[in-house]
Amino acid sequence: MNCVSIAFLKKVDYAVKRNLEGSKILQDFFIDEKEEPLLYAVTETAVEFKDLQPLQLEFMGDDVSEFLLFKSNKKTDFSKHLYRIFSDPDLIPSIIKKKSLMDGFTFNVGVNMHIPKDLFKAYEIIDSGTPLTEVYLASGEPVAKANQNLLIIRVCGRFMEIDEVKNALKQKTQNDSKKNIELNIESFSIEKGKLAIDNTFKEKTIKIHSF
Repeated sequence: MNCVSIAFLKKVDYAVKRNLEGSKILQDFFIDEKEEPLLYAVTETAVEFKDLQPLQLEFMGDDVSEFLLFKSNKKTDFSKHLYRIFSDPDLIPSIIKKKSLMDGFTFNVGVNMHIPKDLFKAYEIIDSGTPLTEVYLASGEPVAKANQNLLIIRVCGRFMEIDEVKNALKQKTQNDSKKNIELNIESFSIEKGKLAIDNTFKEKTIKIHSF
């Protein structure tokens, strides 16, 4: 297992960068300073960061592991978006086409719900206000994680495709409110512990509907 940690930083100065560069636990890191500074860090396991509460996703060390990151500057509940992405083959054909996804998923909604077996019960729990924060393959391998500002999803290879995820997030339903939330998108990969941000990724923002 490896772990990618992502967290907003209050400031970026020489001392912050020096501490990160001198860290013995980091395999690699990158600070995106375009808007609110955002730290990407790779470690061998999940670790604590002083004064930070990062979103952390552990992952199996494939030759190249690819991720989509969605960032919101407003508090955002991604629960029903995650529910739709990992339960609706009309939105995500890969979940019934790729052998690695056909066994379903486990949703962490305070308790573990196994999808598709617990599909309706999981929706009932989410609809009552309990957030869906983590999604795993049936094997237990993490595939997505969210907090109130960030959503990270494994993509490509054994996982769902980038365009599937983007289109599913933009999909409207009859129950969607009229309030839009704008998300910034980043695509990045990790190979042998080294980060690579995809600067050729063209679609930088999408608008999603809040439930």
